[in-house]
Amino acid sequence: TALHVMLRQLARGDRKLVSLEDPIEAIFDGVLQIDASVFRGRSQAAALRALLRHDPDVLMIGELGEGRAFEVVEHAASSGVLVLAGLRAPSAGTAVGALRRLGANRSALRHLMRGFLVQHALRTVCKE
Repeated sequence: TALHVMLRQLARGDRKLVSLEDPIEAIFDGVLQIDASVFRGRSQAAALRALLRHDPDVLMIGELGEGRAFEVVEHAASSGVLVLAGLRAPSAGTAVGALRRLGANRSALRHLMRGFLVQHALRTVCKE
């Protein structure tokens, strides 16, 4: 996925990278990858707070799914952590609305968001 490509590129260097994924789909050298199942019974926000104790330079979240988690991510991003997060939305325009529903205010979006990448799965028939 695009998140994994970005993570792999960022892992080339002296950055401290941490990811929260459900499940871990690919293993990367130089990245502390945590399966979200380790935190079953706890909120995504609690899991993210635990990961931030590792003081990462980059935090990747497979899918951002709750408002309190956005608050944790917003705080991390405002303190200098590069946050990469997956979000289910049909377009970049609706991604902004989805973030607003998670609790993002306009100021946070204006100052913290650097970009959106939209991916769509295409149905194709494999010729092989």
